[in-house]
Amino acid sequence: MSSSIWAGDAQSIVAPRPDRIRLGLVGVLLALYVALGMRGYGNDNDTYHMLNTWNMLHSQGVYQPSRNTGYLVPEMAIGLLSSMGGHVLSNVAISLLSAAVLWLLFGTVQRHVDRPTAILATLTLGLHPVWIIASSTSMDYLYALSSFAFGMWALDRRRPIAAAVFFGVSVSARITFAMAVAAVYGAAAIAYWGDRARCRGLLPSFVGAGLLTSLLFVPSFLAAGKTLQFLTFSESQPFNIARAGANDALKQLLFWGVPALVLIALYLAFHGPRLARFVARARLVTPPVRFLLLSSLLVFAWFEIFFVRLPAEAAYLLPALPALVLIIALGRSRLSGRLARDMLTLLLLFEVVHGFVRLDLFQLGFEADQPTTLFPRTTIVTVKRGIRLRSHPGDTASLGLYIEEGVLVEDGSLRRRNQAKWTQWLRDTWPDHPD
Repeated sequence: MSSSIWAGDAQSIVAPRPDRIRLGLVGVLLALYVALGMRGYGNDNDTYHMLNTWNMLHSQGVYQPSRNTGYLVPEMAIGLLSSMGGHVLSNVAISLLSAAVLWLLFGTVQRHVDRPTAILATLTLGLHPVWIIASSTSMDYLYALSSFAFGMWALDRRRPIAAAVFFGVSVSARITFAMAVAAVYGAAAIAYWGDRARCRGLLPSFVGAGLLTSLLFVPSFLAAGKTLQFLTFSESQPFNIARAGANDALKQLLFWGVPALVLIALYLAFHGPRLARFVARARLVTPPVRFLLLSSLLVFAWFEIFFVRLPAEAAYLLPALPALVLIIALGRSRLSGRLARDMLTLLLLFEVVHGFVRLDLFQLGFEADQPTTLFPRTTIVTVKRGIRLRSHPGDTASLGLYIEEGVLVEDGSLRRRNQAKWTQWLRDTWPDHPD
């Protein structure tokens, strides 16, 4: 029998007796996302760029990508759903995509580890503050992630055509998934090297995914004057390793939080070599588990490495989160020591706290003027002031230990302050919009 990085047992999906715990857990998380999504489209200005892309296509018949590479599938999906039901319908669709990923993750972990670990893994992914925000905001992240998940499920079920379609959609939603898709096909070839029937279908599926991806980028190619200019990154300043490194550090802290980053570093230091042996030596684990671990490690590494190159937003790290959760979940019953056993529980605890109040090592100058909602900013200790930032020209930072509002609290505060402005802009540019 086989498995995928995301997909659970397909038989459990069609079983006549539904898994009440799985249904209840995913259902509660879905209800949370839907409720939060009622507040508006969200704080990411790229959402409104995508809505403008749809509006221009619908009203003028001209496709103008929301950003350089184009994000065709989410641009069309978010625009269409918004035109039918405003932010409510658009955000509900995002929440459903998030729930689908959680459903598949639960099944995978339950099959290869046990039910308690599946519950912990699902909660750890589903309650991460950045995941919650992405699950209640009309953005492209979960269009790419969910398509990637369904592609893995289809590849696992030996449906290469369906896998190619899902992977093609995933890359068209966020082009950074191209390397992740290639890595997963490579991982499948390594893990199932002895299974000729399975490996025979990998290359045609991979080629098909590439062809569909190319087709879905044709509108961006045409909009760029039939050139490959659309493949370039849109950066406000030329790439600089020092500036990128500073940005990376700031956004890593924002995404994971200080306690979780320390915990993840300890886990990888202690258990990374053992996980690498699982991947390198086929006899240590079954082919499905080897495939899961290798795919997850490659996906996690790729998005962390790519983030150094373009650390524009903390949410760019989102694909690394489910990969890390799956690595930890699979290692829970295969690695010795308390850290392996308790890692998911500790990570979940740190994430929940990070959503409401967070520790930070840096305090940027412009943050001092931003209003707070629940918790006043508190300085525990300042080691150095006036550090000039290449990542934020003209601003300075202080190095020390600070208590800031959590990620969820900050997002809610920003949405409450800015949503009316964005809604008015939408009404001005799209007069007959439902919102």
